[in-house]
Amino acid sequence: MPRLFIAIDLPPDVKEWIGALCHGISGARWVKPDQLHLTLRFIGDAEADQTADLKAALDKVNGHAFRMQIEGVGTFPSPGKRRAARVLWLGVRPGAELTTLQAQIEESVQSAGFPPETRPYHPHITLARFTKAPGNDLTRWLEKNRMAVVDPFPVSDFRLYESILGAAEARYSCTLIKSLMPAMP
Repeated sequence: MPRLFIAIDLPPDVKEWIGALCHGISGARWVKPDQLHLTLRFIGDAEADQTADLKAALDKVNGHAFRMQIEGVGTFPSPGKRRAARVLWLGVRPGAELTTLQAQIEESVQSAGFPPETRPYHPHITLARFTKAPGNDLTRWLEKNRMAVVDPFPVSDFRLYESILGAAEARYSCTLIKSLMPAMP
C-alpha cells in the first residue's frame, strides 16, 4: 500500500545550497539533497481507489504560481521544551499564495475521502531527524544558521509523491505533477 504526500519540489540550486548546510551535528540523519521538499500535506497509506480519487481531486486545484522564500531554522519540538529535538528544519516565509494553495489541497484531500489534518500547517523543509537527543552541536548549528535565507524562487507546480520505504531509507516516486496557473499581475 503506497504512503502518499503532496509537496513542492525545490529547484536544484536551492537543494544544493541547503545541502551545504547539512553537516555538523552528531547523530543527525540528514535528508539527502535530492529528497528535499516542502510538504503541503502528508496523507499516509492509501488504497489504489483512494489514490485515483485523490489525483482527480488534486487535478481540480486552481492555485496560481508564486515566489517562495526560505528563511530561518528551528526544531520540532521547539527549543526549551522538555522533550529533545526530533526534527531540524528550514523555515518558509508564509505568504497568501502558499496559504491558499495549502488550503485548497487540504480541501481536495478531504473531498477524496481522507480525514482532515488536525495539526496547524507550519511550512518547513525537513533537514534532519534525530533518534536520540542531540548534543550542544545542535545549539551551535542553530545559532550559526539562524539567519539562513534563500532568495525567493518561483513555484509553478506541486506534486503527489509515493514514499517507498526501504531497509536504509525511504525513496520518493512522483505520481502526479499539477501545474499552477500563471501568476496574477
